[in-house]
Amino acid sequence: MFLTMTNDELAERLVRATDDWICTAEPEDLLKVLTGGGLDASIVQLGDEISVFIELSDRRGLLSSVGILGGDLPADEALALYAQAWGASEPPADDEAQRVWLAGDAIAQEAARRHLQEDVEENVDLFVAVAEEWLRQRPGAT
Repeated sequence: MFLTMTNDELAERLVRATDDWICTAEPEDLLKVLTGGGLDASIVQLGDEISVFIELSDRRGLLSSVGILGGDLPADEALALYAQAWGASEPPADDEAQRVWLAGDAIAQEAARRHLQEDVEENVDLFVAVAEEWLRQRPGAT
């Protein structure tokens, strides 16, 4: 299977894995991605099978900036602006209180997941780059 897998096919699997991660992520993990990034891809080859996983990581990589709110704004300021635009309640300034807030505000949580999914769709080229890099560096690559 991996001998014929293209960059686009692997990138598509990475995007699907990211969508799955977004749908099942705990609110505190969503908040971490929104305020500081940290998504990372793991691609594992066992024989002819390739498995892809999306996880949080402190390692800076191609996907680590996906989903971050507000660009140059401080994280708590960006979160407050987005929450207002989402029609969610006002997030507290304290990091720990923000985790509780996101866990308890269904509107904010759903909007955060939607924001991440939209950011993934807008940055498919990053997933293609991850796929290209892995396919180029995998054992047995030509």
